[in-house]
Amino acid sequence: MTSFNLTGYSYTFHENGMLTIEKGHFVKEHVIYLPANEAMKAIILIIEADNYWNLTYSLSLLFTTLFLVSSFKESRPKKHWKRYAAIYFLLLVAILIWIIPTQLALTEEISKSISLLKGGA
Repeated sequence: MTSFNLTGYSYTFHENGMLTIEKGHFVKEHVIYLPANEAMKAIILIIEADNYWNLTYSLSLLFTTLFLVSSFKESRPKKHWKRYAAIYFLLLVAILIWIIPTQLALTEEISKSISLLKGGA
């Protein structure tokens, strides 16, 4: 659970210098087992996916917190509440539009890298 990211790929180093790459968000499926030095590109992409997930998670928490705090009557801006809400939701939609294609491209890159490691074209 600690290596969750939106691509679903994770890796585990073993003491003998081998690496296991797994796919799946909650139920992991064994994808490949190979020496760690052969899978550096896949490792780097999975680390990038982990970092990207941390950013996405942090932004989600920030937006949720700001929404909850600003929805209470006492802390709500007195003037221009509708404009504030519209700008907030437009910013949220813009971030989602940025997150989704980037995450899909990253997942595709990881899949290609792993298929090359498996010997696929």
